[in-house]
Amino acid sequence: MDKEIKQIVFSANREEASAARKHLLSLKKNLLPGLSKLLSSSCIKSQCETVYIIGCMGKDATTAIPDVAKLYDDVSAELRREVVATLGRVGSHVELSLTILKQALADECFHVRRYAVAAIGEFSTTDIVQHDVVSSLQAALADNDSHVRSFSQEILDTVS
Repeated sequence: MDKEIKQIVFSANREEASAARKHLLSLKKNLLPGLSKLLSSSCIKSQCETVYIIGCMGKDATTAIPDVAKLYDDVSAELRREVVATLGRVGSHVELSLTILKQALADECFHVRRYAVAAIGEFSTTDIVQHDVVSSLQAALADNDSHVRSFSQEILDTVS
């Protein structure tokens, strides 16, 4: 399995990486230990791909979310974007995830903010209200990015 993981992460060939990714996702149960090791890699590309794969696993990746969340503080906007997207896709560890997503709404990179709003939309209305995300979404209505503003308003419309 480590061979397939490395093939995904380090392959320059997109078709080869895609085939390996599909194969690995069919083995979800056994996949997380190998992926968790890659999260501590010093290679941003490796970390981004690993976080993406974890996100593709959905609820089956619940145990990896605390380790994924630790990567949000990275200097790489690409990695922060993958982290917030994965928090939304997996949708577990609600308090931890929504705390990071609220922080991401103020990220310097508009891509990270867009992904954060989309990820927040994956959580239930009850979770959004209980974890005081509403005030962060209201603040995002003043964002300089029109997508962040419109996505925020869509979510606010559902919780009102």
